[in-house]
Amino acid sequence: MYRVCPDWHRFGRSQNLGIQERPKLCVPRLVVKLHAGVDIDGSRYLDNVDVGGVTWKPQFADYGLEYLAALLNSCVLAWFFPQVSAPFRGGFRSANRQFLSLLPIPQPKMEMNRAITTMVRWLLFLHRQSSVQTATPGRPRDPQLAAWFERWVNALVYELFFPEELHARGLDFFSLTEDFVPPMPNSNAEVEEMLQAARTTAERLSEAGHSLRRALDKLQTLDLVRTIEGA
Repeated sequence: MYRVCPDWHRFGRSQNLGIQERPKLCVPRLVVKLHAGVDIDGSRYLDNVDVGGVTWKPQFADYGLEYLAALLNSCVLAWFFPQVSAPFRGGFRSANRQFLSLLPIPQPKMEMNRAITTMVRWLLFLHRQSSVQTATPGRPRDPQLAAWFERWVNALVYELFFPEELHARGLDFFSLTEDFVPPMPNSNAEVEEMLQAARTTAERLSEAGHSLRRALDKLQTLDLVRTIEGA
């Protein structure tokens, strides 16, 4: 009889295994458009070649990964990134450390950070729900929920980078967010309860006469936004 060795395999280079289980953002090495996935619980292991892990330096860690995720997935940094990264065939660009380090990252006020963090937590929750991925007869509008919250987050990022331009046009998304964003339910809340809170919020705020809906529509008319989004 032979004996089975349970530890016959290993990574060729194991020096990074000890840091893989920390919370991080996951950024592909080559991208057509800059984007980042969120690994809040540190359950993803990356090779740090094809996909790199991104965290804050210790002195900035209190900003939270949700805030950084909002920036790296925003229209503003997607527009800025090609100006500092190296091009590859097929429209791809390198998103490794040397180019990510050139991105401008605003240091937000506490209330701004809190607003963006709450919004991104809602988005992470929504993206985990099957009804948001595929419309069902009972919930045909659920797939629109994440898109609505993403549009809202993107507006907050615009205000972070271009406050004077937006305020000159009477746009203040942080004030609107403070008034209207639903608080995250506590950890004991049922999924359906949270989904219903997201549905109610999106339906109410997306009505044509609502101040947030009007502000989001007005944002798209700014020359600055049209230039960044290629409209």
